Amino acid sequence: MMRPAANNPPIQNFQPSAPRPHRKAKLIGFVGAGILILGIIVTIVSINNATPKFSSSSSKSESYTSSLRTVIYEVEGTAKSVDITMESGSGTSQQSNLKVPLSSKGGAKGLTLKVDRGDFVYISAQNQGSSGSVTCRITVDNVVVSTVTSSGGYTIATCSGRAP
Repeated sequence: MMRPAANNPPIQNFQPSAPRPHRKAKLIGFVGAGILILGIIVTIVSINNATPKFSSSSSKSESYTSSLRTVIYEVEGTAKSVDITMESGSGTSQQSNLKVPLSSKGGAKGLTLKVDRGDFVYISAQNQGSSGSVTCRITVDNVVVSTVTSSGGYTIATCSGRAP
């Protein structure tokens, strides 16, 4: 058995000292504060991206008015009458027993309205007769966005898209 040399102290069991509790508390506090700040930033960015930007009605900017698009909803075909459902800037509208081809009160072809760029545009026309065809078409600023034809009694033609 070996004995330690006289000038060497005996070997003691080494035990690391426990971390100071106040250092852990500070670290946890910093991490928690960082997570809280990150959460606030994400929330602000999400709200800014999701909140529609409205301009004051008393002072419409040129960029707001230039974003308006002219939409023409058309329905034609051999059907005598149709029921329509369409999306407008103010919501959904339904009308029954309309003569084909669809025209405005002034006699112009189709129904014309204004929508903002990127708005959803939609029309569906259901044939109200036992035979015939129905064609719907959506035109935005003279560009056809969608056109669909449906043939047969009580069939439905549905057109949809976004205003470019």
